[in-house]
Amino acid sequence: MKLLRLSSDVMGGHAKNRIRFFTFVLFWVASATFLYADNPTCSLSVTPPGGSAPLNVTASGGCTDLENDIVTEVIDWGDGTNTPIPPASFASFSVGHTFSAAGTFNVVLTATDSFGNQGTSSQQIVVTPPNAPPSCTLQVAPSSGPAPLAVTATGSCTDPENDIISEVITWGDGTSTVGTSGTHTFINPGSFTVTLTATDSAGNTGSASQTVTVGSPNVPPSCTLQVAPNSGPAPLAVTATGSCTDPENDIVSEVITWGDGTSTNGTSGAHTFTNAGSFTVTLKATDSGGLTGSASQTVTVSNPNVPPTCALTVAPASGPVPLNVTANGNCTGHENDIVSTVINWGDGTSTQGTNGPHTYSSAGTFHVVLTATDSAGGTGSASQTVVVGPANNVPPTCSMQLSSTSGKVPLTVTVQANCTDPENDIKSTVVDFGDGFYAAGTTSHTFVRAGTFSVTVVATDSAGNVSNTASGSVSISDDPTLFVGVNSGQIKNFDQSGKAINTLNTARGGSVTGMAFDWVDNLYVTDFTANGVTKFAPSGDVIGDFGAGYSCKPESIVFDRAGNAYVGETGCSHALLKFDAYGNLLASFVVATEVEGSDWIDLAEDQCTILYTSQGTSVFSFNVCTNQQGPTLSTGLNTGLGLRILPDGGALIADKQDIVRIDSAGRIITRYNPSGESCWVSLTLDPDGKSFWAVDYCSSDIIRFDITSGNQLTKFNSGTPTQTVFGIAMRGATAETTPAGPLIASPPTASVAAGQSASLQLTFSPSSAAMNQTFTFACANLPIGSSCSFSPATVTTTSPATVNLTISTTGRSAGLMPSSASRVPVYAIWLLVPNLILRCNAHRTKKNKKLQFFFCAIVVGALTASLLACGSSSRGGTGSSAGPPPPTPSSMTTPAATYPIIIQAKSNSFASSTVVNLSVQ
Repeated sequence: MKLLRLSSDVMGGHAKNRIRFFTFVLFWVASATFLYADNPTCSLSVTPPGGSAPLNVTASGGCTDLENDIVTEVIDWGDGTNTPIPPASFASFSVGHTFSAAGTFNVVLTATDSFGNQGTSSQQIVVTPPNAPPSCTLQVAPSSGPAPLAVTATGSCTDPENDIISEVITWGDGTSTVGTSGTHTFINPGSFTVTLTATDSAGNTGSASQTVTVGSPNVPPSCTLQVAPNSGPAPLAVTATGSCTDPENDIVSEVITWGDGTSTNGTSGAHTFTNAGSFTVTLKATDSGGLTGSASQTVTVSNPNVPPTCALTVAPASGPVPLNVTANGNCTGHENDIVSTVINWGDGTSTQGTNGPHTYSSAGTFHVVLTATDSAGGTGSASQTVVVGPANNVPPTCSMQLSSTSGKVPLTVTVQANCTDPENDIKSTVVDFGDGFYAAGTTSHTFVRAGTFSVTVVATDSAGNVSNTASGSVSISDDPTLFVGVNSGQIKNFDQSGKAINTLNTARGGSVTGMAFDWVDNLYVTDFTANGVTKFAPSGDVIGDFGAGYSCKPESIVFDRAGNAYVGETGCSHALLKFDAYGNLLASFVVATEVEGSDWIDLAEDQCTILYTSQGTSVFSFNVCTNQQGPTLSTGLNTGLGLRILPDGGALIADKQDIVRIDSAGRIITRYNPSGESCWVSLTLDPDGKSFWAVDYCSSDIIRFDITSGNQLTKFNSGTPTQTVFGIAMRGATAETTPAGPLIASPPTASVAAGQSASLQLTFSPSSAAMNQTFTFACANLPIGSSCSFSPATVTTTSPATVNLTISTTGRSAGLMPSSASRVPVYAIWLLVPNLILRCNAHRTKKNKKLQFFFCAIVVGALTASLLACGSSSRGGTGSSAGPPPPTPSSMTTPAATYPIIIQAKSNSFASSTVVNLSVQ
């Protein structure tokens, strides 16, 4: 409207203005035409719109323009490539393209007209990665074999995209099976490729193959068989011999079936038919194709043969050489087909038939056998044993004589054993003394306890014949005697009336205090000023020193039931010592003391508690089983000395001024103090259990008291000067034992040089009452420096036992000085004292001066004490110093002499003993 209005205005104006107006109109029309020309329009369709690379697509479409002036038309595929469209196809085209890579692509169709105007159309194409083909595995079994061959294919296929759409097995013979596994039979021979193929949704395929070789049809095996024998009675042993062949040489098994339910692998074998019957024996072979071939033979087994049966009697069945016997026998056969009978006499000879006589010319045990054999080879027999002994052996005969038939303990009796044998083959002669001691042949024996003993002698010969028992009776009375320890190392032996019997001497000098007896009645005495213990035989002879390591002044001694000795010491260490039966130190107990040491000791019934005095006011107790100090039993004494425990658990104590009796709680219940006595030092219990004996040191009197009433029963004097009586003892009642049976040593004597060992053999024949007991072995009366050992150490008696005994001795050592020279070094050292004093005074420097004088004073004092002790021990008496300790038993030379060593086997109340006489050179 504005334009029209403008034109109207112009048209009404001047001509000049009209010219200007038309020029403007023309310019505007031209501009409008240029500005408002149409852009091309396009359409585009790409198929498929997506897929996996490589993706083939087809683009269809076209472009038009109102002015029909499109000059170019191009498809940009978005992957860096483009396709120009021919002008003839601008309006409609169809163009293909392949996307080789995955991605999202914007396909654009662009048309440009002559004015440069463009029209477009686009479509997005999605290309996924390429599709991977499937992969397969395949296993065909068997892979070869003869036709017809049945096989099984087992396979599997996988695909990364899990888009498998088909799986097929082609068998290679024109047939196939859908799936990954299957079975198939190849009818014809040939080589076939079996293939498993999988196809996925993209048409990709994967496969796996295996070749199957099918041969010509299999021919079965063929066999031959021979069984021998093919008949006979049960049990029938046969042997099968066969063979099998196969054209393909593929036999996999060969078995013989015997027809009785049993079989044997292989083509040959042995078999026994135990029952009667007809049996088909078959050899069968099987090849790899399962085809079989066989061969058979029939075996006929008849009823079994019954062997003959026999009976036999041989008389007599025993007797001495020469022995004439007669065999009577008979044999029968079930089939009545016995072909032979023979008697084998067992001595290398035989007799045909079932009966016959025979003579045995040598001793022995013989098995006589009658044997019958039938036609089938079956045998039957009967036997009997004949025992042929040596020619008749006459047993020994014995008699005996006794040197004494009665007497008092200890009584030594000699048994004269007289045994003879016609064949002079006596093997052993055993003397049984009736008290548990045994010996071989004529010997002497000391009876140490009262009683009436039946002494017997029995001999045995080599044939085992036992003689008559020769016997005699010995009556022993026991009038207990007193042993009183005095000075000069002496022990006086009195009867109960005070009559002196004999005097024992330790040869040590010094004062004898404590005394005790072991299980074989040996006497042990403590010589406290001589610092030792001496051992005496029941005869009163010195056996030797006992123990070592005393420190010092051994004052009393007591034995336990096991044979161990306990020694109380009054000086030095004050220790309570324990020794075994051989004098070896087992323990040194540190005990509580008062004025002196563990002076007077006694062992309680419990075998553990030791009561002792210490010359003070108390009675102490110590448990040697637990090594513990016990309670103090009494504290109201004056000067406690000798002590003995009573059966009621109380005790009697020599309390110097008087004698007191305490009960088990330590209370004083009785005092014994006759006039004129004031130095009671030691006491001992009488075996009657009702009285006791005590000695007074000041008066040398010996008095017997009634325990209950306190009355004085007997009194006598030792006959020695005053202040010379120290100890007293009596043999107690000997423990009763039951003889366990003969114990004999072989040889009964032995001779060795000092330092050597003797080996003997013990034969122990337990009685019936001592059976099933465990016996231990021990030695008594061993000399110094000796020991014994047993192998085995114990025996359990179920039959006679043999035990090896070794007795060892000790030789002389150059390092040991004679005891008589023990004081010489002391005097020699004393000569150094002046020189030592001068040297001590010579050091005038202040440094260490006090220490040097102190040291010198100690040394001089020690030397002085040694000299005094030496002098004291040489004088005897009651001096307080002890001599030098003896060497240990193991280091002491065994003295040259002959020693009666007692060997004992013991179990509870059973005991057997014998004596070995050891001569040490």
